[in-house]
Amino acid sequence: MAFIQQFQSDDEKMQKGAWVAFGDPSDPIVFRILPFMPSYKRYLANLDPAERQLAREGRLSSVRSLEIAQHAIAECVIQEWQNMQDLVDGEVVDVPYSKEKALEILRNPRYEELHEFLVEQARGKEAFRRTFLLESAKNSDGDSAGT
Repeated sequence: MAFIQQFQSDDEKMQKGAWVAFGDPSDPIVFRILPFMPSYKRYLANLDPAERQLAREGRLSSVRSLEIAQHAIAECVIQEWQNMQDLVDGEVVDVPYSKEKALEILRNPRYEELHEFLVEQARGKEAFRRTFLLESAKNSDGDSAGT
């Protein structure tokens, strides 16, 4: 039996963010992200009206479109991260979250895979779905049928 509830979005995750893991499964960097489109629209709302219109019509240069997407992700999609470290002068240092640091990372072509991952997760629906426990649903149905 397939329950439609498994496809419901979780209002709290949509508004406060969903946690997604990137990198080594045993020690990932974890990001709390918001859905892409509402975040992108919120970022576009702050642009110059003429540029906003060009963006909506898809008439911006590919370079400017990428810049806008990077800013939208850094400023509106990524809410925080955990477990991010860097190697600086041979020392492991924690990288605290900031919008500025997020933008710096997203602009670096060496982190293109991370950029693509964040866009994919923020555009997808899976991270923002309500947790649906099939076993508890089956047990609930069984309990109510027996009463």
